[in-house]
Amino acid sequence: MNLRLKSYNFYIRLWHYLLPLMVFAIASYIRFVAISTERHPTEYEPRFYFAVLLFTTVVWAIAVEQWKLCNTDELFREYTGIRKSISACFATYTALLGVLFFYRQDNFSRIFFVVSAVALLVLTISTRIALRRILHMTHHLRRSVRVLIVGTDQHARRIAARLARVPFVSSEVVAYLRVGVQKVAVHDAPVYELDDIETGQMVPFEEI
Repeated sequence: MNLRLKSYNFYIRLWHYLLPLMVFAIASYIRFVAISTERHPTEYEPRFYFAVLLFTTVVWAIAVEQWKLCNTDELFREYTGIRKSISACFATYTALLGVLFFYRQDNFSRIFFVVSAVALLVLTISTRIALRRILHMTHHLRRSVRVLIVGTDQHARRIAARLARVPFVSSEVVAYLRVGVQKVAVHDAPVYELDDIETGQMVPFEEI
């Protein structure tokens, strides 16, 4: 289960880190291809825009981690994720505009950066909405993992509740194993003693 979650989180984080590259490609097409260069002439310096792309990617990666855009648990705490998305995009382009202010000798396209900022915000919000829907779909389609939890106290109860909210993986607590004289605070699955292991009365399980 942990390996599967780490794999999902890796691909989600990688997708978010690549968003600046995507929005720069969109902005480049709109500014230098779709819009007539005769009406809005500009000098195109590839090295300058590549350096800006690298800087934007680094700042965006920091903002993504700061506002936990890659955290799957956060996907269900907001309805659309607009607040976190706006905060991350605003911080990224505030830092970018601050750097561009001190490099005014480069003739850059303002239309390019306006389009890229809007595209980054739209893609970020769309990503969170799409991920939330995918999580809901996969949660119901996947086979439940049968789980045995060692412990019957309040801590075991909190773990069971946390497992029920884990994205990507659907789990089912099939039993609790009571250790010593622990207080029984769980009632959603059978409770077994350590002696039941020797007698073979334990239910089959896949993961603890």
